[in-house]
Order: sequence, then structure tokens, then C-alpha cells
Amino acid sequence: MADNIETPAYYDNSKGSLYKIASERNWSPYTFDVVKRLDRGGKKDPLPQEIRKSIAVLQLWLKELENES
Repeated sequence: MADNIETPAYYDNSKGSLYKIASERNWSPYTFDVVKRLDRGGKKDPLPQEIRKSIAVLQLWLKELENES
């Protein structure tokens, strides 16, 4: 049944799954989100937009860390 799922060409997993790598490396959700955005580097949204989103995620992460101390 999964064969009927239509996905963009860059979802082919020919180079492995980023989800699998994140799981194996025990990445935090923040790390995964930033790496995901930078890895796709303009395939979904323009690269400058992906970088700005990544910066926003890093700022949220930093704020969370500051609130923990």
C-alpha cells in the first residue's frame, strides 16, 4: 500500500533516511529540525528562507536552555 504514496522526488531516501540518522545519533528535535532544513538546501523553500527558519529554531532552543538555568 505504501507504494501508492506520491511524494516529491527529493523524498526518495536513496541516500538514507535523515530520520534514521537522527535516531541513531540521539539528536534532539532542535538539532534534527536545523539539519533537516539545511540539508534540503533550497529543494522545498529557497535556501535563504531555510537558513532564516534554522536561525529561528536555534533562537528558540537557546531561549529554552536559558530558561532551564
